[in-house]
Amino acid sequence: MDPNLSEIPPPGFPQRMFAIGEEPVGIRVTPYHKPSCISKILNALEEDEIRLIRGTAFGKLIEIAEKPSFSGRLGRFLISRQLKVLKRHEVWFLYAGKPVRFSIREFALVTGLNCRNYPPHSKKRSKKNISEKPYWGELFGTMKDVPVRYVVSMLKKKTVTDPQTRIKFALLALLSSVVLPTSHTPRISQEHAERIKDVDQFLSYPWGRVSFDMLMSSIKERNEVSLSQNTIAFKGFVMSMQLVLVEAVPALTGVVRDGGSSSSDADSGGDDDMCGDDKELKKSINTVHIRDIDTACKAKVNSIISAGVEQTNLDHEDVWSDDEEDVYVDNLVKSIEEGFPFTNSHFVGGATKSDVSRMREDAEKVNITRKTARSHQKQTATDPKNADYVANIVKNCVGPDLQKLDEQIKDLARVFTNSHNLLRNNIENILGNFHRDFAKLITTPCSRPHIPPSNQSPPEIPVSGRNPNVDSVTVDVSTIIQNAVHFANNGRTQRFSDCVGAGLSFPDPSFSIGLTQINKAGVDVDDHVSQPVNQDLDFTNFDNEAPIVNRKSKRAKVVPKNLVGEYQCDKRFLTRAWESYVNAICCTPNIDYSAKFSALSEKLTSPFVIDFGSLTLNNTEMAAIVDRSSHLSPKVLDVLVHHTRSVFLSNSELIRSKNSVFLDTKFVSLLAKSYAKFSKSSKKDSFRFPGALCEFVVGDSPISEANRFYFPFNFDKQHWVGVCVDTSLSHVIVLDCNISRKTDGMIAKDLRPISVMFPYLLRQVGKQLTAKDLKPLHIERPRCVPQNNTQVESGITSILLTQAHVVGGVDVCKCITPEVLNEEVQRIAVMIYEENVGVL
Repeated sequence: MDPNLSEIPPPGFPQRMFAIGEEPVGIRVTPYHKPSCISKILNALEEDEIRLIRGTAFGKLIEIAEKPSFSGRLGRFLISRQLKVLKRHEVWFLYAGKPVRFSIREFALVTGLNCRNYPPHSKKRSKKNISEKPYWGELFGTMKDVPVRYVVSMLKKKTVTDPQTRIKFALLALLSSVVLPTSHTPRISQEHAERIKDVDQFLSYPWGRVSFDMLMSSIKERNEVSLSQNTIAFKGFVMSMQLVLVEAVPALTGVVRDGGSSSSDADSGGDDDMCGDDKELKKSINTVHIRDIDTACKAKVNSIISAGVEQTNLDHEDVWSDDEEDVYVDNLVKSIEEGFPFTNSHFVGGATKSDVSRMREDAEKVNITRKTARSHQKQTATDPKNADYVANIVKNCVGPDLQKLDEQIKDLARVFTNSHNLLRNNIENILGNFHRDFAKLITTPCSRPHIPPSNQSPPEIPVSGRNPNVDSVTVDVSTIIQNAVHFANNGRTQRFSDCVGAGLSFPDPSFSIGLTQINKAGVDVDDHVSQPVNQDLDFTNFDNEAPIVNRKSKRAKVVPKNLVGEYQCDKRFLTRAWESYVNAICCTPNIDYSAKFSALSEKLTSPFVIDFGSLTLNNTEMAAIVDRSSHLSPKVLDVLVHHTRSVFLSNSELIRSKNSVFLDTKFVSLLAKSYAKFSKSSKKDSFRFPGALCEFVVGDSPISEANRFYFPFNFDKQHWVGVCVDTSLSHVIVLDCNISRKTDGMIAKDLRPISVMFPYLLRQVGKQLTAKDLKPLHIERPRCVPQNNTQVESGITSILLTQAHVVGGVDVCKCITPEVLNEEVQRIAVMIYEENVGVL
C-alpha cells in the first residue's frame, strides 16, 4: 500500500448509527432459530440420510452445526455499531475501525443456500393447486398444527420409515427452525409442505433469498430507540451475521472455547422445548476477547469477503430493483478496493444517549398527538356541521334499497288499480243484468203454465187486518228462488223466466260458517218452498201483530273451530272461483271445451307431431297428458311450461304486470350441475355461472322488473312440484300437491342449491341486489294447497298450481282440487292443439 494514501483527506463515508463510546449497553440479540437445533435434527437421521442432505442446497448447514454457536452478545455488539446507509438490502458494521459489509452475496457465501432470483409466478401451478388434493394430508393426516419438535421426535423414534418421507421431514424441519424461523416454537408451514411434494422443485426454490429478506427487513425496520432495548429479537437466519464477521476477521477463530457461555444456549433460551431435551457441549466465542480486539484496532479485517469469489448459488448480476443509490456507500466500496486505511476517526456522527432519550420522548408525544387527533375526528364526525356529509353517506348506502322499494310500491299500485277496475266492471255488469232481468220478471206476467193445486191445500199464513180491496199480486216464489240459485251456480246472466224447472243445485250449506239454522222438527224445507203462494197480503196493519219472540238456543256460546281457521266451503264454490279467474285471463270465456275435446279425442288416435321450436309433442304424449295414466316426462313438462308462458305473456295486462318468468326443467338441471363448483368457491361473488344458464333467466322479461321465477321440480324422479322463487319476499315457495311424501327438512335439503345460488345468479345477469339480498332464500311449503295422492297426476297438477299462483297467489291455488282436474286437463289439451295446429 502506498504510504502517501494516509495523507489524502478521506472522502465522505456513512455516519454511525450511535456515536463512538455511546453505544447502548444491552444484553443480547435473541434469534428465533436455536443454536443446537441443527445438531438435534441430524442426530435423528441415519448416515446415508445425512449424506443425501449434504449434497443439497441445505448441505452447508451440516458444516455450520460444527462451528461455534451463535452469541447473542456478539450480535448485539454488531447491531449497535451499524452505519446509516440508504440501501435497503445492505448492512455495514464497524469492527476494529474497519467497515464490514453484510449483503446477499456474503449471506449466500457463508450459508450455501440458494439465493437466486425468485421464479416467475406460474398461473398453471395455481390452477393445479386448486384442483389437486392437498399434500399436507399425506404427510401429517388430520393434524392442522405440527411443531418442529414433533417432526424431530418422529424421525428420532423412527415413527416414519419411508426414506423419501424422512428426507422430506428433515428438510421441512431445517427450513422452519433454521432458515425461516418466525417464533421460538417454530411450526411446519402448509405452504412449504405443498412445495415439497416434488423434492427437486423444493430444493430449486431460492429459500436463501427468502431468509435474507426476512432478516434484512427485521434489521431495517428498527431505529435508534428500538435498538436501545435490552433484548432484540430478529427473524430469519441471524447466525449468518456472526459467520460473516468470523470470515472477515480471521483472528476471531483464536478466541473460541468449549462449554456454555452467554453466547450460546444460555442466550437463546427455550431450546429444549423446540428440539429435544439432550444437552450438548458446544464451541462458543469469547465476547470479552472480541471487545479487546475491537478496541486495539490492530486486527486484519476483510471488509468484503465475497470480493472475487465465484458463487454458483447466486445470479451473477444481482441488482435490486427497489434499492436506492447511496453515494457514501459507493465511496466506501471504492476506498476498500483502493486499500484505504480506515480508522474509527473516519466515521463520525451518531446518536448519543441524550439524543436517544429525546427521540423517545418525541415518539411518545407523536403517539399522544395521534390519539388526540383520532378522538377529535370521532367528535367532528358527529358535528352538526357535517350533517350533509352524513346524509350523503346514508343516502348512498340505502339508495338502492329505497329505489327497489319504490319500484315494488309502483308495481303494487298498478296491480291494485287494474284489479280494482276489473272487479268494478264485472260487478257493474252483473248488477246491471240482474236489475234488468228482475225488472222484466216483475212487470211481465209469468209464462209458466198454471199447475192446478193438489187436494191438500198449503198452510195458510195468518195475517191480521187483511184488506180485501187491495190488488193482489201473483208471485211464484219457488221459481224466483230456483232461478236465483241457478244464476249463482252458473255465473251467467240468463232470463229468470226461461229457467223453469231448475232444481236447487247447491247442497245444504255447512252450518260451520253460519249459513243455516237447525231445521224445526217435522218441517220439510224443500216441500215448503216448492209450494206456490198465491195469497192476498195485507201490509197495512203490521203494528197490530203480536211481537216476534226470538228462539233461545240451548247450545253453548262457543266459537266453532272452523270460524277461527280456514272456512270449509263446498268444492263447487272453489270451482266457480277458479272459473272467474280463468275467465279474467281468457279472451273468449264462453268456449265449449267439452265439445272441442271430443273432437280432439278423435284426432289423438291418428299420429301427429306439434312443433314448438326446440320442443315437440306427438299424439301419444298428448294422450298421456289427458289420460293421466303414467308419470309425465321432463320433456312433456317443458311443453306445458312453454304453453303456460305463451298464455300468460300474451293476455291480460293484469297478468303481465306481475313480472313473472317461466323456466323449464333444463334450467333446473344446469343450475344443479353448477352447485359443486359453487360450493367449493371461497369467493361466491366472483363465481361465474355458465352463459346458457344466464340466458334462461333473462328470456321472458327485463331482469330489473322480474320478481317471480316459476319452474317445475322433480323429487326422486317420481313426484313433480311447482316452485316459485319470489325475490321481493326472498322466499322459495313450493307448491306441493302431496306433502306426505317428504318432510319439510327433506324439501329444504333438496332445494338448498336453489336457495343459495339463485341470488348470486340474479346478480350476475344484472339484477340490482345488495349484500343483504345475497343471503340464502327462505323455503316454505304452504299447507293450504289441495292434496292429491295420485302419483301420476303430480305433473299436470304442478302446472295448474303454477298457473293459479301466478294469477292470485296461494289463495287461488285452493281451487285446484282433484274434482276440477279432468276439466282443466281437457281445456289445456284443447288450447295447446288450437294454438299450434288449428281450431277444432
